[in-house]
Amino acid sequence: MRVPGFGIEVRTKLLVLVMSTVLCASGSAQEDVSLAVRYVDPAVVSIATTNGSSGSGFVVNSDGYLITNRHVVGTARRVRVKFSTGREVEGAVLRCADAVDLALVKIDVGNLPTARLGDSRKAKQGDAVIAIGSPMGLDHSVTKGIISATKREYKGQDYLQTDAALNPGNSGGPLANTGGEVIGINTMLMSDSQGLGFAIPIEAAHQLLKKHGISVNIVLDGQHALTPINTANGTADRSGSRQSGTRWPYLVGILVLAGSLALVGRILLRRRKRSYRTTATDVMDDIEITLR
Repeated sequence: MRVPGFGIEVRTKLLVLVMSTVLCASGSAQEDVSLAVRYVDPAVVSIATTNGSSGSGFVVNSDGYLITNRHVVGTARRVRVKFSTGREVEGAVLRCADAVDLALVKIDVGNLPTARLGDSRKAKQGDAVIAIGSPMGLDHSVTKGIISATKREYKGQDYLQTDAALNPGNSGGPLANTGGEVIGINTMLMSDSQGLGFAIPIEAAHQLLKKHGISVNIVLDGQHALTPINTANGTADRSGSRQSGTRWPYLVGILVLAGSLALVGRILLRRRKRSYRTTATDVMDDIEITLR
């Protein structure tokens, strides 16, 4: 159906409007992922043992406490921990959880950037997530996916299922939401499959840490503003917050969309008025000719 006065110029502007809106939305999503990586990655480490096993982990307390998978450390009592800066230190395996595949590691280093722990119980199917770790020895690799299922039971334990790419070496690394909150610990993938990865809900780590009296930075109900980590000096850059860091692109997109719609509306209205004036003139001309 053709709209009177809906010419090529207007159609072109509408196309530009749609494209700009899509680009703005995709840019906002990309901004969320980039910020999440910036928040979480400084706390991620690579872990290796003397028996040849390796994996990932992340710092949960600035005094040098780390979480990883129990199967990453195995029976080892000492491990090598490598940071994103390339620094390597020795760590001691303090405790392995009895019911879940988790281990607590301590290193004698202080003032460390820590990961913020979220609430996996609020995760919904379809939520975007990122996984950070050392798959196949490739340190600090980031993959993106969604929550495929929030409660996938295996051997009596509930897992978060994700299609974010996981490979050997990702075990023990964080699964985080786009707010930069760790909601799970990447643990396993289904063999001979694609996009079937599983993470232990972060609440299991909460229990392990609470049992040993280790304080952590927990984000609940979005009450704590996220503070990006300055990896150059290990301190927190408090110039940004979750609200200002991740929501402003959406506000800009809404304003751009509203302004564009108002502009298009004015153009269409002007063209319709012009069309009506032309039609009225034609009718008057016909009347004049008839009277003569």
